[in-house]
Amino acid sequence: MHFSFIIGKNHRKQGRFFVGLKHEAMKVISYERAKLVFFLFNFHATESYTDLRVPVHLPGKYLPVLDSDIVEFGGHNRTQPVEFFSQDVPYEGAMYSIQVYLPSRSALVLRRED
Repeated sequence: MHFSFIIGKNHRKQGRFFVGLKHEAMKVISYERAKLVFFLFNFHATESYTDLRVPVHLPGKYLPVLDSDIVEFGGHNRTQPVEFFSQDVPYEGAMYSIQVYLPSRSALVLRRED
């Protein structure tokens, strides 16, 4: 699966949409919408990623809005912290980053809280 084909190379920084992390071998993609809502996807069939560093543009606290790994969505209910805090660690063109656990075949949606 080629993520450039799915998203399009020209959409990387247009308007309020920013693709932060795109890794073909890991089958992971993240994107930010309006710097407030953050989407992470792990399409890998077997690999889960612990402490995956993901770029974010604004500092602060990020709270889960949707976690596809919870039992109600047919997931395995692997542990997620209640909140994620940005770190002053620049990554992939962003001034800040967060670290998350992203299980295989899962999606995580976070929102930034002021």
